[in-house]
Amino acid sequence: MYRTTQKRSETASILGEVQLRHLMEWLRNSTEFTFKFLVSPSPVTERTQSMDSWFAYNHERDQINEYISAHNISGAVWLSADRHWSGIFELSPGIYEFSSSPIDAFWSDQELGHTEDILYFSNRKRHIGYVKVDSSTQPAQLVMESVEAATGELLLTTTFVPNDVGLSINSWTAK
Repeated sequence: MYRTTQKRSETASILGEVQLRHLMEWLRNSTEFTFKFLVSPSPVTERTQSMDSWFAYNHERDQINEYISAHNISGAVWLSADRHWSGIFELSPGIYEFSSSPIDAFWSDQELGHTEDILYFSNRKRHIGYVKVDSSTQPAQLVMESVEAATGELLLTTTFVPNDVGLSINSWTAK
C-alpha cells in the first residue's frame, strides 16, 4: 500500500494518485456488480484516531466517499479490521463500514461513545465478522454478522440492500 509521510493534510495519500484513479474508475464502471467492496487493512471511520489508519488520510477517504455519492454508485461498502473490536459505522449517508478484528485479538478498552454515525460497536468479546451476499432475494441483500468466537453466539445481524448511493438498512437484530 502506498502512503505519504505527510498526514492529515489535503496532499496526504494512502493510495497514491494511480491507485486512487483506478479505484474511482472501477467504482464508476462496476455497474454489473450489486455490491462493491472497498477492503482496507485499517479502519476507515473517523472514530479511530490513529495515524496508521484512514484518519491520517481523511481528505482522500472523504474524496472517495464524495465520489461514490456524486456518481450515484450503488452498493458500495467498506470492510476493515485491525482495531480489536467490531463495529458498523455510517461514514456518510448510505456509505457504511463494517469492521471486525481477528478472533485472536486481545480485547480493547477503547470506548467510542454513541453518536448517530455508530450503528454498532462492541469491544468486550472476541468477534468473528461475516459478510454474506444473499442473491436469492431481489434485490440481492448484504448480510453482516458478528459472532462471539468462543461460543458461536450471534451478536448482530444486519441486512443491507443497495440504494441510489451505497446501501440502505433493510433489517437489524442485535443482542
